[in-house]
Amino acid sequence: MKDAARKQGVELLLGNSGGTQDKEISLLDTYTTQQVDAIMVAPLSIKASIPALQRAHDAGIKIITFDSKIDADFPESSIRSDQVALGAPTGKEAARYIREKLGG
Repeated sequence: MKDAARKQGVELLLGNSGGTQDKEISLLDTYTTQQVDAIMVAPLSIKASIPALQRAHDAGIKIITFDSKIDADFPESSIRSDQVALGAPTGKEAARYIREKLGG
């Protein structure tokens, strides 16, 4: 994301909720107050993340979710990846390494 933002001349603000709903809400409210153009978020909860994201949306901020979704229809887009397909090559390589280098 950093490289893509730099290439497009877009300011990218990064935040991490540390897996806590309170921190996620605080970050979303901060970005809403700052009137950012868009928020891209992997929401922690299908339901509990909605109010803060709704406030941002109501303030005219585009919402994009990734890796997880919310139970609402206002996000501009929801990007999901196939986690099994992403992890399969790593698992196969780990199995090969364990067989060949660690004796099974």
